[in-house]
Amino acid sequence: MNLGQGRGFENLASECKKKEHEREALDRNKRQEIKNKDEIKEEERRLQIFSEAIGDAEYYIGGGIGIELEEGAIKHKHGDIDIIVFDDELDKIKKNFEDKGFIVTPGRGWGGHTFDAMNYKLDDESDEPQDKNDVHIGIFVYKKDNDRGTVQQLEPDGSISKEFPLKYFVKDKQLLNYKENNLIIADLRLVVSLKMISERPKDIKDIERVKPLLKSKFSEQEIEELKDICKNNLKLRSAASLKYMFDRFLEKGAEIVGKNIFENFVTEVEKSKAGEMDESYFEAIMNFMEKLKDFSVINRDEAKNQFNEFVRNNIEIISIAQNNLVDKTLE
Repeated sequence: MNLGQGRGFENLASECKKKEHEREALDRNKRQEIKNKDEIKEEERRLQIFSEAIGDAEYYIGGGIGIELEEGAIKHKHGDIDIIVFDDELDKIKKNFEDKGFIVTPGRGWGGHTFDAMNYKLDDESDEPQDKNDVHIGIFVYKKDNDRGTVQQLEPDGSISKEFPLKYFVKDKQLLNYKENNLIIADLRLVVSLKMISERPKDIKDIERVKPLLKSKFSEQEIEELKDICKNNLKLRSAASLKYMFDRFLEKGAEIVGKNIFENFVTEVEKSKAGEMDESYFEAIMNFMEKLKDFSVINRDEAKNQFNEFVRNNIEIISIAQNNLVDKTLE
């Protein structure tokens, strides 16, 4: 699909930028393998520093490093250590990190539920660790809902953007001793689900790699349940992501008319998503966006509410592709 058909030079420039963005995305989606013992020691040293800093707080290590801890060995370089924490322990965790010299700042995700903790200063070139003692912690904040028996990530408006069974969070069950460090790793089903939600090629590859371990640990019924959780969270996250991007679009002060929304907002979404997800899912997003051609906006004040309603009415276009991706990846 060519959303810029008939735009001449502007379309050519847009296509060039898209290609550049795709190349950058591919670079980001490469996971570097560790090639020598010194690099392994650096990763283990960071885990030790993290373990000493966080203290006795409840947390769950996820991401690629969580999978490799589950497998029993660090094999790749990890730019950070991603952890899930609960909102009622966040203040304690922040203080623990700050007492060990970490700087805790709001994260770069939307919704106000992420934080970064770093024991080094950012520079103009990169926010990645440069020294063996540099540690970057990605903190993802969730809330327990005991009535529903779930753990949720909430948006500022109170809507749920992710939800997992409470049984995926059992601190004592997930305690692991790795190189004399006591670490709490996330349930493998939780890590797989979070990686599925990200939709990045490197995360899908991680899932495919860990699938034999997943199937050895959990029954067919549990994996079918995991598929349903992934599908529900993909739908929730897509809706939240699109609403967030549209809010940002409105904040730019652009003229709010139907043509403007289709040409400018759609192009913005296209650039942000190209090369970062499964091809069929990206095509579904573009088909979803195509319907914005008929989007009628009365005024800026009503635009947000109208777009939210548009998302609710059309999100199934995206969900079908997402469900296929889940079934294909976890078959």
